[in-house]
Amino acid sequence: MNEGQDEETVKRNIQNNPELRNILSDPMMQTVLKDLQENNKEALLQHLSNTEIRSKVEKLIAAGFIKTQ
Repeated sequence: MNEGQDEETVKRNIQNNPELRNILSDPMMQTVLKDLQENNKEALLQHLSNTEIRSKVEKLIAAGFIKTQ
């Protein structure tokens, strides 16, 4: 989670944001998140070359759903 956001805050933000809920229910984004979880770097690079997917990933990062280091 991003700095200053605990897990409960992130969950609440997602529940209250229809756009984020739609992103998380998108089958393609499920694949992206699975590849991210499995640290599949090659697949992630392919996903992120798609501007629509990159935008969705950036929104999930901003919401604190995806942790960056």
